Amino acid sequence: MTPLLEICVDCDDMQRLRRSVTNALAGGAERIELCSAIALDGLTPTAQQIRAARDIFDRRAGVLAMIRPRAGDFCYRPSEVERMAEQIAMAADAGAGGVVLGALRGRVLDLEALDRLLPVVRGHQLSVTFHRAFDELADKELAIEQLVERRVERLLTAGAPLAERSAATDAVESINRTLAAAQGRIEVVVGGGISCANILPLLEKLVPADTPLSLHSHSGLHSGGVADIGLITEMLRCIRRFRMNAV
Repeated sequence: MTPLLEICVDCDDMQRLRRSVTNALAGGAERIELCSAIALDGLTPTAQQIRAARDIFDRRAGVLAMIRPRAGDFCYRPSEVERMAEQIAMAADAGAGGVVLGALRGRVLDLEALDRLLPVVRGHQLSVTFHRAFDELADKELAIEQLVERRVERLLTAGAPLAERSAATDAVESINRTLAAAQGRIEVVVGGGISCANILPLLEKLVPADTPLSLHSHSGLHSGGVADIGLITEMLRCIRRFRMNAV
């Protein structure tokens, strides 16, 4: 199974947003994740930003919108969960095909929040990725069971907590445990410092165990604040080369 490529796109500058999405599509990326405030690890984009991306990226299912109402931790008050529900509806109305979200209580999933938000996601026929809040969990295997039970399609991981700012290449053992626990029931999206320089060594160390695998990159595929079509093309070439050698 050939890993798919997902590109994180900063939405705060409309001109750069349009250029990045154009390059992502032309370069062959399967999905884009739209975030405002990348410096704050990503917040919910506006309806205008989502529409601008959707007008260019012609595969609606591949347009994902971050749903994160504020910076900081992932432990949300009930009022913030309601705001997230509103943002999900807004993203769907603006043309997103999926959302990226997460909610915790300490170091466990906030199941009450998820059970409020996921029916909203389903009601708008969106896909859902559980974002890197996953890396803050104490018991990831239990969390995978809970996410699978709730029909969450994807989870994003770098294998280490956000505060460590580790690259995925430094946490392969942890990522492989997540791939093994997924057992093909949920797609694992691997992100964190992925670039053309390290993609092949990373892929060579990952053990997908028949679990759908995607690769998520931001800075490694950007130049001058814009997704770079040359870097995107090169990364996809590396992925195909790895797949051909693995067969």
